[in-house]
Amino acid sequence: MDIELAKHDLVDKKSDLSRVNKLHKSKVISTANYEDMVVSYYKAHIKFEKLKIHLKKLEIEQRFLTISAPYDCVITEVFLMPNSGVNKGRNILSAKEIINAEKIKKLSRPFMITEQKNLQT
Repeated sequence: MDIELAKHDLVDKKSDLSRVNKLHKSKVISTANYEDMVVSYYKAHIKFEKLKIHLKKLEIEQRFLTISAPYDCVITEVFLMPNSGVNKGRNILSAKEIINAEKIKKLSRPFMITEQKNLQT
């Protein structure tokens, strides 16, 4: 479910709960119906919070998995298989530097790992 849809659902459930709360205080609806609305509100709240946490996790993963360079380049070849280990001194990819929109020059050597890092999820 999209986080914006979950947010709108939560807002709707909150307004419904407010309305049902007034009806319950004036004894217009039963306690069972009131409790069902409270449960529905909390379920929507939990769903929204879970989606926020999942979105934050994805943003962290994206930041962690993004390779950035101090210059513009295009990755032309990757020397790693998925889920393979990376050691210091190992070539990881080949790239071409973008000088301007028309000219691309090949870099003199492939990128390599310069320090060992343990990656944890």
